[in-house]
Amino acid sequence: VTRVPHFKQGDNEFDTDSLSYNFGSKRAKLTGLKLQQDESYIICNNVFRNEDGSIITDIGKFTTCNLDHPHFYFKARQLKVIPGEKVVFGPANLVVEDVPTPLFIPFGIFPVQKDRKSGLLFPAPQMGGIRGFGVTDLGWHFHISDHVNLSLVSDLYFGGSYKLSMASQYASKYKFNGQVNVSCGYSILSGSKEENNLVASNDYSVAWQHNEDPKNHPGRTF
Repeated sequence: VTRVPHFKQGDNEFDTDSLSYNFGSKRAKLTGLKLQQDESYIICNNVFRNEDGSIITDIGKFTTCNLDHPHFYFKARQLKVIPGEKVVFGPANLVVEDVPTPLFIPFGIFPVQKDRKSGLLFPAPQMGGIRGFGVTDLGWHFHISDHVNLSLVSDLYFGGSYKLSMASQYASKYKFNGQVNVSCGYSILSGSKEENNLVASNDYSVAWQHNEDPKNHPGRTF
């Protein structure tokens, strides 16, 4: 049985095919790196690991698929990983089953802290259904404060359907908590404009849930 080397440094663990270290520059060069950050995976061919533990590569793959050859990923340039903090990258596009898609992102920041911070929300590809191929849950999370957060999320389909959502959670200790969700969308269900038999719908949704702390105002819920 043969296995790739597995390294552990503090709370960080990673697999790599090879590792060399330059004592002069105090930089390590790794080949075939696979790094896990919570539920995300970063896969790179040739990277440099700095003395502070950060990782820099010119090309990398960022995905939530745990396979050695992931079904989908963002292929990014100028990728930098700061373990336990964030992943920062330049231009990237979504690749599904090794086929590049038109979805392009000029830059991105993925937070990888255990507690949620502001950053890009990683999308999931959709391969079928009545709306066709697309991606869901692409957006940005805003950590406004310890009491309020806000997420702006989009579902985009190459057939023309889309959904835009805003979700916010708020809380005041010993007083109240709640969440607000607002969404709008356009769904193409069947047909086409060219054949003049298009069946589509406009969808809207507003939901608000508010709870008072029982010790503050018993029984008040909206």
